[in-house]
Parts: sequence; C-alpha cells; structure tokens
Amino acid sequence: MDTIQIITQFAEEKECLISIADPLPIIGVRDRLEQTETPFVSKSIERRLSPALHLPQVKSVIVLGAPYAPACEEIRPILASAGDPYTGLISSMAIGRDYHKTVRALLNELAGRINPGKYRILTDSSGLVEREWAVKAGLGFWGKNCCVISPSKGSFFYLGLLLTDLPISVKTNTVPSACGTCARCVNACPGKALAPYHVDYTKCVSYITQKDGVLSAVDEMRMGRHVYGCDICQRVCPYNVGVAGEYPAVNLNCLADMTEAGFERMCGNTVMGWKGLVILKRNARAVFKTVYNRR
Repeated sequence: MDTIQIITQFAEEKECLISIADPLPIIGVRDRLEQTETPFVSKSIERRLSPALHLPQVKSVIVLGAPYAPACEEIRPILASAGDPYTGLISSMAIGRDYHKTVRALLNELAGRINPGKYRILTDSSGLVEREWAVKAGLGFWGKNCCVISPSKGSFFYLGLLLTDLPISVKTNTVPSACGTCARCVNACPGKALAPYHVDYTKCVSYITQKDGVLSAVDEMRMGRHVYGCDICQRVCPYNVGVAGEYPAVNLNCLADMTEAGFERMCGNTVMGWKGLVILKRNARAVFKTVYNRR
C-alpha cells in the first residue's frame, strides 16, 4: 500500500478530513494574516507561512481536520440541565478533550503508519497558521467568517499539521470560495467583529472571553451569555446545517462555586484548562451582571 492509500484509509477510519500540500511558503496572504490573527499566535509572519523554518527537511505538509469531539465525561457536572435559571454558553470546541492533545495523537498515529524519516507535528499552539495551509491543501475554502469551510463537512473541525520529509506527490485542487452573497455570519456576529473575510479580534467574543485582565463594560455587553468562546458565526453558516449540535450551555452557579480542585477535575482536560478558573469565573460574573442583573 502506497503512502497516499495509507493516508486515505486513515482518514476514512478516523472520519477525518485530510489533504496534502507542497511545502513552498504561502505568498500573498500577509495582509490577511495581519488583519485576522490574534495576539495568541506567533508575531512572525514568515514563521507562520514557511514550513522549512520548522522542519528543514520538509517535503510535504499533511493537513488534518478532526471533527469537534463530544463532551467529555468530566465536564458534564457543569453542563446546564432543563430548568436551570442561570446559564451561559461555551463553544462546542471547548467541551471535548483538549484538541491540542487529541489532534496530536491522531497525527502521531498517522506518522507511525506512513513512517517518515523526519517529521514534526504542529497543533495551533505554535508554528504555521493551520487555516492558510488547509486552504492551500484543498481541505476547504476561506469563509467570510475567517473559518475554513469544507463544502461537505462544514467548519466544525480542529486543524493540525504533519510536516514530513516524504516527497508525497499529489495534485492539490484548491476549493473555490463558495460564500457567494451570503452574509449570515457577518450579520449575526454579536461583537460586530466581522466584515467579509476580515475579523477585528478586539471585538470578537471568542477572543474577549479568553483574554487576560479586567473586562471593560463594552466587552461584557458584547459577550452576552458566552462564558468561553463563541460559535455563532459558524452556527448560522448554511454549510453547518446538520453538523452543529445544540449550543452547549453551562450552569453559572456551578462556575461561581467552583474550586481550583473542581476546575482541574472537570475542565483540566479541555481547552479551558489553558486559561484557568480565574478567567472562567470572571466571565460568569459578567454574564450574571449583564444578562441576569445579578451581582
């Protein structure tokens, strides 16, 4: 079985999207990166676009899209039940096991199957900008909400990259932009952070709920019921019809009463574990105040 067959079989087995790109640096997207990237990522544009700066021997870039994971068992005690009077919203990507670990595990398994001499795995926390490489590899197209959208799978998936020294020969067909005149994401954005193919991260609710420090009154109002992340621009997208489940909700009283030990037990294995309990409690207080008029 050749490398392409192994990769195709792996994608079918794991129910993932996988595409392959050549390792030549991406050009012509500097302005877009400067307009859409948040302070959470590397400031070096070259480092975000050049695989050889991460693996000098690189000959192929394998891009993996893994569907959002279901809620992990540990987090279930804080998820809202019918009749809970005070609830907040969290992103679907935040209720499953930390995608940095799950995507890395998938890519490590794939590397074991194709057996490159040299390889490197990148999963959001550093290195290349996965969205640009997903578009280059033909995994999907760049949506007006600045997400990568697969025409068949929507955008509810995590991205990860596997750089290898294998010269995998594949013809990459980029997916043409297919948003057309639709502007549902732009119109629905609660922070009014979106313009077509552009996001002002300072107004983005997902960014606001994750940034450090004291929130302004304007930020608190933009958040609405969100206590971690925001899925609205994805949930209104026609390509996600039938893909997105119910918007995850949490019991705000549970968050308000949570101890550090409880946070580590229930949220430590999710992406929320990266930001810590202080941020989550701050956000819960903001929702209590702005939505429910409780302090």
